Amino acid sequence: VVLALGGGPRSTTLEVAIYQALRLEFDLTRTVMLALMQMAVCAGIAALMFRFARPSPSNATEERHTQRPDTVSMAGRTGDAIVLVLGAAFVAGPLAAILISGVTGPLGVVLARGDVWAALLRSVSVGLGAGFLALLLGTALLITTRDMAIRGARLGRADRMELAGSLTLVMSPIVLGAGLFVLLLPLVPVFDWALPLATLVNAMVTMPYVLRVLGPVLRRTAEHHDRLCASLGMAGWSRLRHLEWPAARQAVATSLALAAALATGDLTAIALFGTEREATLALLLYRALGSYRMDEAAVLALLLVMTCLAVFVVVEGVVGGRSRT
Repeated sequence: VVLALGGGPRSTTLEVAIYQALRLEFDLTRTVMLALMQMAVCAGIAALMFRFARPSPSNATEERHTQRPDTVSMAGRTGDAIVLVLGAAFVAGPLAAILISGVTGPLGVVLARGDVWAALLRSVSVGLGAGFLALLLGTALLITTRDMAIRGARLGRADRMELAGSLTLVMSPIVLGAGLFVLLLPLVPVFDWALPLATLVNAMVTMPYVLRVLGPVLRRTAEHHDRLCASLGMAGWSRLRHLEWPAARQAVATSLALAAALATGDLTAIALFGTEREATLALLLYRALGSYRMDEAAVLALLLVMTCLAVFVVVEGVVGGRSRT
């Protein structure tokens, strides 16, 4: 956010400092030191959260009707209503501003530019690629941990492996990107691989969402039907077709759509690797904001929001199908 809004030295965060050290100063030593500092800060926060948080099973309220005691009174319901209204205003306010400014801005001029449509296609390709890669990696990890927990009776180890897959939630995308940049710079022309590298970074960043959405479904399916499938001799493609896919289809659709939409609108990774030749919509928006072309930025922001929304709706609809469970 600070990077997009053009914050000065007084507003610089570690993420912005990493970007400046890598892209503006090309100081790899400083980049590595700042990235290590960012990782240490995030690791400390994560350690505190894991120390004091009390995780609950993902199926704790599954098929159960629960009611909060405080919602019985008028005061409890009023408090909920106030929180919901404030939350809706917090989200809807910026979206309404984007919509109004985008529609009243130079919409036709921006949409007539060929580089905008090329950037849109790049954004969608990065989003879909990252979504499918995150789904592939997440599913492979979840199948492994499910078998360990259900069939191998190693629940603790399985949970730790899933937790390891979610560590990118506490690690900034710019740290991952900087690490890839430093690692690959002696081997390949990094800027020529901007889109694949942005796809890879976004896949790693969005994989935790796949784990959280899809993981409970896969484990619950195994808990309920594993013995029955074994007694019927159902395995491999037959089990996938008749059991796993129908049970997990909606979760697969939601996780894939969420990962793809988040990656479509990402700025961090492409800001590190992107060039004029391979700009995405987010990068065009960042450059318009940096040049104080606010009317153009408003239209690009509207187009980016609509693109992310379209990616989510289309992917979820195509993969999830018409059936809703």
